[in-house]
Amino acid sequence: MENIDVDELFGEESINAAIAATFDTDALFQRIERSHIVGCCQRLAWSRTSCIAQISADSRKVVVRALCRDKNTANWSLSDETEVNASEGAIFTHVEWSSSGFDLVIADQFGRFTLFSLTHALNSLERRPVNLTSSVDDLNQVVGLHWLPTNPAGQTRTALILPAAKEGNRWVNTMKLHEVHGVSNPIDNKAAFLCVTRRGLLKLIYEQPGQPWSQYVFTLDNLADSGDVLTHAAFCQANQHLVMVTYDTSKRLRLYKIMINWNANAGDGTNHKTTLNPQIAVLHVELLDRCVPQSSERAASAQLSSLHVEPISQAIDNSTFTVVAVFTSAAQDHSGKFSIISRWDLQQVDATLHDSFKSLRPTTAQPATNKPVQRLYRTEDIFSQKAILALQSNVYHNMFAFAASDGTVEFRSRETMQIIISDGDTNKATSLPQNGFSFPNEDCIDIFLSPSLAASVITKPDGTLKLHNAEYQHNWKDAKDDNDLAQAAVVSLARELASVTCYQIGFDDLLSVIPTDLDRSLRCKFISEIFRTISRNVDFSLDDPKLQSGKVLKDSLLFRIASAQLLVSYNTNPKRRDIPAKSAWVLLNLRSVCTNIAQTLTMTQQIRGMHNMESSLFVSLKGLVRWSLDLMTLIFDDMIETMRFCKGDFDRGRILAYIHEKNSVSLHILLCSTTRALLGMLGNLIRNFAMRVVKTQEKVRLSSRTNDIRDSVELQQMEAMMGSELPFEIKLFEQLVAEVDGNVRATYQAAQSSPPHRSFYEQSMLVDADIPEALSPVLQRLFGEIVPRLESQIDGVAIYLRDTAWLDLGEDEEAIKRAERQQYDVLRKCAIPPNAKVRQCRRCGSVIENLTDGHMAAWVQNAHKMCICLSHWTVV
Repeated sequence: MENIDVDELFGEESINAAIAATFDTDALFQRIERSHIVGCCQRLAWSRTSCIAQISADSRKVVVRALCRDKNTANWSLSDETEVNASEGAIFTHVEWSSSGFDLVIADQFGRFTLFSLTHALNSLERRPVNLTSSVDDLNQVVGLHWLPTNPAGQTRTALILPAAKEGNRWVNTMKLHEVHGVSNPIDNKAAFLCVTRRGLLKLIYEQPGQPWSQYVFTLDNLADSGDVLTHAAFCQANQHLVMVTYDTSKRLRLYKIMINWNANAGDGTNHKTTLNPQIAVLHVELLDRCVPQSSERAASAQLSSLHVEPISQAIDNSTFTVVAVFTSAAQDHSGKFSIISRWDLQQVDATLHDSFKSLRPTTAQPATNKPVQRLYRTEDIFSQKAILALQSNVYHNMFAFAASDGTVEFRSRETMQIIISDGDTNKATSLPQNGFSFPNEDCIDIFLSPSLAASVITKPDGTLKLHNAEYQHNWKDAKDDNDLAQAAVVSLARELASVTCYQIGFDDLLSVIPTDLDRSLRCKFISEIFRTISRNVDFSLDDPKLQSGKVLKDSLLFRIASAQLLVSYNTNPKRRDIPAKSAWVLLNLRSVCTNIAQTLTMTQQIRGMHNMESSLFVSLKGLVRWSLDLMTLIFDDMIETMRFCKGDFDRGRILAYIHEKNSVSLHILLCSTTRALLGMLGNLIRNFAMRVVKTQEKVRLSSRTNDIRDSVELQQMEAMMGSELPFEIKLFEQLVAEVDGNVRATYQAAQSSPPHRSFYEQSMLVDADIPEALSPVLQRLFGEIVPRLESQIDGVAIYLRDTAWLDLGEDEEAIKRAERQQYDVLRKCAIPPNAKVRQCRRCGSVIENLTDGHMAAWVQNAHKMCICLSHWTVV
């Protein structure tokens, strides 16, 4: 026996695995123990902007990372870390993003707050000044925190999208609009949150213009009188008040109604800033003693680890408030871990008198009827074999997600509490889990899900952060849109994206679920289903031409869908956009360019004092003007080339095949009413801008001021750019757009095309790059009459020789390589100097120069907060 080799007997790998398992168990045990002591111990948080905040293992710093897409590989991953360090003596205990996703609060062990805002980029945190007092006392530790929604600023309704059902070959949804209610900071775009401490202090922390964050403190008297210490608390919205539930060391559950009077003062005289002087009123609704898991042999070892109160759900008939408590066992061996889910529903009941009072003679002071009261009624507990670390609900609050220490997520219906599993039903799309999506197994000590519940981040036992996407169980490989299971899964993804979009939540997590090698037919189906689900109208063809562009620009959901289409539409190579992706790119660019030129023209005319800045503002638009003129040039060039290809044969199928072979977007953006409306607006804006530039140049030409001299030279160049150097007159482009618009309108009217048919045609052009048979007469007039007539009035050679590769719409490989050597600011449409700092869009990969506020024109300062694809920046 003395010659036995221990390594051979047990194996080095086995020993290392055993040691690692011990460390894993210890870390998880500590995580669960913390959640037993105090409920506000969230060390991971995922924002609406897909930023992830994580408290480090030593609790001395918070790292923030963003979900980003690599432009070259099209793969999604977490960005590099941005760190926030704790002050001396502080230990971070809780981190939580605001409802907008732009504000971050970090709490320490004494209930002191550090507040940050995402300013110009997702990895640029700015510390916010605070005027908050909190003594160094363990009883000031926060046990519950709730961000109020940001004031919707005019948004009074949102949409409830019901599950999709298949009827024949098409999918149908019902979308219901409902009112948006809730308590929020009455000042637009200002935030606020509520929190409660162990000693029972309810605090309202709020923001107001030009001042540090302030607080109002209210003492929960009944708790102070009892001498109990709170361990957990949770809040939810309820019309014009809030509901709060608390749990204390005596295992009592209390329910409160919280009302806030903001006492907003709009200011007077020269001070127009609104100030707040809030007050809080609290009504005690219910108290339950001995709230522990229902009788069970093992229940005694489970302690409360998570407390939630769910609001009324618009997706559930006769819904009410629900209190959900998760009790978890922290046993240090894997076999001893389990959780118990307890629930109470708030019901309204008639108050009844004791029988002894019923025999008494009624008095005039006695009310005729008893006032109804609200009571919490407990439902049956649910046992889980896993250690549940997180509980989240979807945007409709009709589905729960219970995330466990093995990385998996169990989805349950709020109505029935039944587990939602992949049922193989290809005739309905109700949720991601029902349609085959699940999370992979991987041990973790923390887990948090994205708002759509389509992705999660886990903290591994070694403290590192890892991204998990929901995985499609049935495998995407070789699946096409004729695969019923895959089609239902794509429809479910489309519904989820439509749902979060209606709630102003980013959808990058959902895009990250879609594999880059997914068949193109399914990707097209995905975009088509989003349009159908949100009931977007993309047919503006019969509207008054003067109103078309305004209607398009007001439809914010249309541009959000275009942003998704930009990413998922390609043939096989994600780096090479197909026609639908190019259409989306043009549409998003047109929105940005038209809006910024129009606002600048209006601003310099209508706002007092702005006319003095007219020359510098006009010069700042130089890149936008160049982009506009080059787009017009590209369209003319493509129309002439296609006309020459036709040679008198205007067969729709032949022309369409040629367009797809060339991968040219020009014809589609002319035929599609959505983009055509903005092209018409662009032509009108550039023509008017050219006239304004001439007048402005005349005013500054004789000035001796240095800035005016510089602006005069720039304006002179711009005047030539829009005049003598242009191969065509701008009015000819307007004429092209107007004639196409008139012909499409006349063709639809002659064919008596119904609104549903027109909508189908328009969407097929925008999403599938089709040209409907109904528009064949338009093709004949366009290439047989309109383009030949306009060609005689333009310089065809100059158009052919003009370099438009920087628009990122062409297919000339050499020109594309040449353009890629130079970075262009996607917002200002100008070249970025070498070695300049840039911000990169985390979604589409576009860049802008990282300018400081004092070096930006007014329109840039307003527009640079988001990319033109409506996503956010990261500083690189």
